[in-house]
Amino acid sequence: MKRIMSQSEFLLFWGLFGVACAFGAPTTTTFSLNTGVAGVTTGTLPNGQGGLSSISDLTGGVTTRSYAAQSFTPTVTGTYTFGVGSATFDAVLVLYNGTFTASTPGANAISVNDDSDGQPPSGSTVTIPGCAGTPGLCPKLTATLTANTTYTVVVTTFGASPGFSVVPVDFYVYGEPVAVGAPSHPVPIPTLGEWGMIGLAGLLVLFAWQRLRAPDSAGVA
Repeated sequence: MKRIMSQSEFLLFWGLFGVACAFGAPTTTTFSLNTGVAGVTTGTLPNGQGGLSSISDLTGGVTTRSYAAQSFTPTVTGTYTFGVGSATFDAVLVLYNGTFTASTPGANAISVNDDSDGQPPSGSTVTIPGCAGTPGLCPKLTATLTANTTYTVVVTTFGASPGFSVVPVDFYVYGEPVAVGAPSHPVPIPTLGEWGMIGLAGLLVLFAWQRLRAPDSAGVA
């Protein structure tokens, strides 16, 4: 005979679920930078330095690079790790706060990364096949991002690449969920912490309901 969960066990289950979710693990968001993908733009960055490894290398030179760009919006303020999983070239990642304009690539740039340790973020489901066949040539950045603020990632080449197609590029973001493409009205996605609070709220409601249904023992002989 099947055993039916008691009210106390049911309440305990929801309580443990709420606590676990409130302190839940980050999630992995992956997307492709490619032609035909909504929000992705491609083009060239003019007037850069010969090698790109810092924000200052984006301007003041004569080097032209091809790029692919995409925007995303974090749902929660916190620490995020993002980068390139695979590309056919030695990739460089540039992070912009807000809009990105190819003709002025230094404007709004807040971070640049060329090479990395070639390892995925600890705890993520990301795989790093490599850039130009080498995982260490795939860039990776960790930054504190603000909720509901649009950021733009630009993937380009370390050296000159006029006329070179950088797409497709596999990209990942590890942290809380993000809205990719910076829609005008992003659909809120509950985070694990928010699901935990929902579970805890449900626990409190069920507990109050159980107390109301319990017989009043006052005055019983």
